[in-house]
Amino acid sequence: MKFLRKALLAITLFISVATSGQVAFEKVYDFYVNSWTSLVFAQDDGYLIPTYGVTDKYYLCLLKTDLKGNFLWKKEFDYGDLKYIELMGTQDSLGNIYLQSGDYQNKLIKFDKDGNEQWVRAYSCVNEQNMIVKDSILWMAGEVNNNSYLYKIDANTGDSLNRYLIAEFIPGSETTSACTSLVVTGNNDVVITVTKRNYHVGVTMNTEFYKLPYNSSQVETFTVNVPTTQFLVFESRVQNDEIICLGEWIEWFNNTSYLFRYKSDGTITSFASYDFGYYYDELHTFTVNNKNEVIALGMTENEQGTRNIMLKAFSPTGDSLWTQFVNTTATGLDIRATADNGCIIAGNMKAGNQYLPYLLKTFRRIILPADSSDVVEPLVMNPVRGKAFFDTREMSDGEIIICNQSGRLVNKLVITCDVTIWDSNQMEPGLYFYTLISGSKKISGKVIVSP
Repeated sequence: MKFLRKALLAITLFISVATSGQVAFEKVYDFYVNSWTSLVFAQDDGYLIPTYGVTDKYYLCLLKTDLKGNFLWKKEFDYGDLKYIELMGTQDSLGNIYLQSGDYQNKLIKFDKDGNEQWVRAYSCVNEQNMIVKDSILWMAGEVNNNSYLYKIDANTGDSLNRYLIAEFIPGSETTSACTSLVVTGNNDVVITVTKRNYHVGVTMNTEFYKLPYNSSQVETFTVNVPTTQFLVFESRVQNDEIICLGEWIEWFNNTSYLFRYKSDGTITSFASYDFGYYYDELHTFTVNNKNEVIALGMTENEQGTRNIMLKAFSPTGDSLWTQFVNTTATGLDIRATADNGCIIAGNMKAGNQYLPYLLKTFRRIILPADSSDVVEPLVMNPVRGKAFFDTREMSDGEIIICNQSGRLVNKLVITCDVTIWDSNQMEPGLYFYTLISGSKKISGKVIVSP
């Protein structure tokens, strides 16, 4: 069943200078007539990117790069007529990855860290990224005939060990349920969030919390003391002894994102909300670095329809640390923390009528104290084309001075909000110098305006 095709060379579209808070690299891999990428896994020697690739048909593909995003190898597998393009998956502590193919046959596949197939099984549940492996057990939650189930699977063989009913659909009602996140706590309790939706219009009704206690055979509900449960949970992760949730509520085309942490007994340790005020602005997934900071991945769109990848960082107490924009035609769909406290982001670059696998690496954002004499570039991306975004959260009531190579002032920007935008469209291509000034803080750097 496996069909391995010849590897080609990748095309690198962008390379940017690796400096603090900057994009380290941005790459696109042009192998296919079309493709769709929604996952990336960080490994010790590089990154593994599962994707769907189209040549004469859909293939499930694995792309491997080094730590700089340089292409190493690819493997392609023919699992029949794949119907959907959304891959769900997780990685265990040994580097093995588990993917659900998302086609009508709902194949569940295990690969080792080198991309070799280990086993293939079929599980007929609709999975929304609810998979995790712990102690050789693969936990997976999803829907079958509008009922929500939790699966306990032997990670070594792929065989089902048990299936637990979480939420049952009531015939004749207008409400259906969907499992939206799953975690396993330090004491091996399985915690699932279930969002109830109106069956006809899909509006989020309510989020409920369920738990399968360790060594128990019965799923039970429990209360998390959040101020509101009217939101859709996108993702949950366990960090130390806390469960972290990212969710969203949409009302009258305004997006509000919620980020909160709670203990396994339901006690809230932090709760934060962020109102974007625009329908297309959102945070949809996140990772946690070894500083216990949440780095959320999302997107933003202005009134002209220009979209940007958005990164937003939160402290362990839920305070906003910084917001970072990447001006690109790509869409970021998955994010993982890296050893240097940066992030690796995977998604898709739109090129004409094609979508191609896209990989973006950033370094950890550094906010300097007021008395620091070090220099850090606060630009989101350098070089720039068109609009340049400066993260000015820590530089309130200041200004940005931009000069050309001769030292002549070409622009002065007043800092009034978290992100200050410089439109470089009227500038000649070349090297410019900027200085951010706010009270005793003074940060200088260089920016290259591309043709």
